[in-house]
Amino acid sequence: MEQLRNYHPILTENYRWDFLSNLSGKALMNFLNTDINTTAQFANQAMQQIMSNQGLIWGVTLKNSSILIGLIELTDIHNQDLTLNLRFQQEVPAEILSRLRYFIFQQLNILQVLFKGSAYTYQKYKDFFA
Repeated sequence: MEQLRNYHPILTENYRWDFLSNLSGKALMNFLNTDINTTAQFANQAMQQIMSNQGLIWGVTLKNSSILIGLIELTDIHNQDLTLNLRFQQEVPAEILSRLRYFIFQQLNILQVLFKGSAYTYQKYKDFFA
């Protein structure tokens, strides 16, 4: 598998997906609704996963803004499957879902997507990533 650290930033027409280390700590702290220590620990663990080729996490912002609107987490990446966690404060935009689907199935060559997170997220997106 290609080095996961090469997959940033990803740009779509209206959004930018970037690693947490390239985002404002305050924006991440506000999004996670945690203190600075917890936020720093979260960002450090995320970057360790990326650098060890075990997972990916992007902070999603509007293309020309620093406002964090969501997190996309891909973990447990193996030969044919991965675990997906979508953490957004709103409905995940179709533009993001389409690009994510292409990335998972065409670029990573994943066959099965498992979901982490809420039952709502699973019900909402399971067919899209089937």
